[in-house]
Amino acid sequence: MEEPRLIGYFRIVVRVLRGLHEQSVPKDLILDSPRLGLLPKIGFTDLSILEAAKRSKYLVLTDDLKAAAYLRAAECDVINLTQLRGELWLSE
Repeated sequence: MEEPRLIGYFRIVVRVLRGLHEQSVPKDLILDSPRLGLLPKIGFTDLSILEAAKRSKYLVLTDDLKAAAYLRAAECDVINLTQLRGELWLSE
């Protein structure tokens, strides 16, 4: 993306992000999760994202293919940004 367009893109992203709610998952909820067995495969960060998405029905945006696969398997709503970029590139 050329810089003028990229600047406009990030202005929109910042505006959207300002209106979003951020949630954290306490470590004890992660450690007591029935999905704790996924920890060696996806790590603490992605497991906490999965737990937040499951508990509050959040849509997750990620460019991590592996995390997206585990989120989908857990029936979480997820948009894979890498796939979305490819689709946008093909539509240009």
